[in-house]
Amino acid sequence: MGTQQILMIVLAIIVVGAAISVGIVMFDTQARNQTRRAVTVEIADIAVEAQAWFRKPKMLGGGEGSFDSNDVDSLITYINGGRIGDIVTPTGTYTITYQSNNTIKISALSLRYDITIEVLVNLDASGANYGIRFL
Repeated sequence: MGTQQILMIVLAIIVVGAAISVGIVMFDTQARNQTRRAVTVEIADIAVEAQAWFRKPKMLGGGEGSFDSNDVDSLITYINGGRIGDIVTPTGTYTITYQSNNTIKISALSLRYDITIEVLVNLDASGANYGIRFL
């Protein structure tokens, strides 16, 4: 083979290698973004469940307008389908911690990537003031 043909083969190998590495990086970035979106949706769903529990009367298994530190386990059991402990889904692990009578903190850690998202759920017993704030 001539030197020109060898040079073309080497150049083609370099171009193909660069294209493959760029494709891998793009795929990984897309997968991370998709995981971040999925964790965000799940943490928002958990926050909505916490709001429902907050407003539900105690005799129906709710918080009756308070995130009492003693009742956080009851909230976790309510959201987690009867199980106590962290809420584990295929996307991530979610932890609920007591902050005050009207505020809880939900922390999410992705199982696939090192993505952490935290949310403060702050509710008022009157129902006039509530919010979900991503940290």
